[in-house]
Amino acid sequence: MDKKNTYFCDIDGTIFKYRKFEELTTTQPEVVTSTAEQLKKWYDEGHCIVLTTARPSEYRHHTLMELYNTGINHHE
Repeated sequence: MDKKNTYFCDIDGTIFKYRKFEELTTTQPEVVTSTAEQLKKWYDEGHCIVLTTARPSEYRHHTLMELYNTGINHHE
């Protein structure tokens, strides 16, 4: 049985290229390809992916939609 890990990853500047909070709803996210590929690999291997962010809670729905629309799978 393979041991599964939990990976924590920040969103802005790591998964998406950094944008100021006030630009989040007026610009499209640019995915950092190498990060997205590594997260996909870990997710597909059954590891737990936990995303973290300093974004204000008012951007929660917007953030979830950006992750969904760019195909970033995660658990929490």
